[in-house]
Amino acid sequence: VPGGGVALLNARGVLDKLGMIVIPQSFALGTVHQAFDEDHQLKDAGADTGVRAVGAALARAARKLNAA
Repeated sequence: VPGGGVALLNARGVLDKLGMIVIPQSFALGTVHQAFDEDHQLKDAGADTGVRAVGAALARAARKLNAA
C-alpha cells in the first residue's frame, strides 16, 4: 500500500476508535494533480467510478443517519 493508503488506513482506525462513523468504501487517487482534464472531469473512467462509489456510499449513510 503506498504512503497515502497507509495514512488512510491509520486515519480510519483512529476515527473508528473515537466512535466516528466510518463508511467501509474508500478510494485513493494518486497523482491527483494530473487526474483531471481542463473541464475538471476525471480523465480515467475507473477513477471516476471509484470516486462515485464512495460518494454514493456516503450519501446512503447520510440518509440512514437522517432517518434515525
